Amino acid sequence: MSCPSENALNELVMGTLAKAEERAVRTHLDGCTRCRQAVAALLRQQVKSQPRPADDDETTVVNAPPLAATPIALALQADEVTLSGKPTGRYQLRGELGQGGMGEVYEVKDVDLKRVVALKRVRAGRGDDAELKRFIQEGQLTAQLEHPNIIPVHELGRLPSGEPFYTMKRVHGRTLQDVLAALRAKDPELTERYSPVRLGIVFLQIVQAIAFAHARGVVHCDLKPANVLLGEHGEVLVTDWGLALMVGEARQVPGLPPISLSSPKDARSASDLAGTPRYMAPEQLRREGVSPRSDVYALGLVLYELLTLEPARAGGTVEALLAEAALEPVPPRVRAPDREIPAELEEICLTALAV
Repeated sequence: MSCPSENALNELVMGTLAKAEERAVRTHLDGCTRCRQAVAALLRQQVKSQPRPADDDETTVVNAPPLAATPIALALQADEVTLSGKPTGRYQLRGELGQGGMGEVYEVKDVDLKRVVALKRVRAGRGDDAELKRFIQEGQLTAQLEHPNIIPVHELGRLPSGEPFYTMKRVHGRTLQDVLAALRAKDPELTERYSPVRLGIVFLQIVQAIAFAHARGVVHCDLKPANVLLGEHGEVLVTDWGLALMVGEARQVPGLPPISLSSPKDARSASDLAGTPRYMAPEQLRREGVSPRSDVYALGLVLYELLTLEPARAGGTVEALLAEAALEPVPPRVRAPDREIPAELEEICLTALAV
């Protein structure tokens, strides 16, 4: 097709172009440098025209331009931050690291600081006000949980399209879930590296991270092996604080101010069923709200899996999980008699899982 009209490109940027025409224009853009540059200029103009509220105004990142909700929002940048595949601007795309329910994580190079970081942004097609607000709270909250065993956040900002993003430490390694799967498969290298003693040290570091969060009035709400990163250099980092909630009164932590979010009201209710049911406390499954005790229960489930290499629950429906939770779990030393589990660790595990 011939180059689209200026009106068509404007409508594309504003997200008002008819679907059939949008597909044709996007196909054309793939092969037309001049039109891509024109769209990039329109994007920059749109972003610059957005008012900049005060720093403490929650709309600083929440009220993104209309393009933020469209799939092409990150594919048409030319001279600024981009995840389109062409490395330009401060962050150069190196590859995708993974996707979650709401976010996508990419490996990028920060060309100013000459280092590789992970960049998280809201998934294309997601991004109503509540989700954007929740995403911003996730970045702000994680950044303020400064602890050796919690993933550090470097920057929170807007992409040229208006979408929020934040960058964090790029950890080279595996999730605890991956390590447990390898241990169950008797992988020789990881079996040697992650002895029962090493797994005990990993668990202690997870506990220290969660205890610090609780001291600051934060409950993780989605603690599970998939949300623990084990780095190649011994790092143990609790990640994915997207479902975390401020609950109760925070204790004063010396040298640290209280946690502050751009909106004092959380973007979701403590009674929402959000998280991974297999690792939820009974009160979460019943939608009765959460407390630090909910994370303690999840710690018990994680410890059970570390001790036995098997999940404490079979999974299934919420009703089935509640029925399992009502029963006393099979003691780890009975479940895995060949694992030589210390009685003290078994007692800690069963205490955490006491309903």
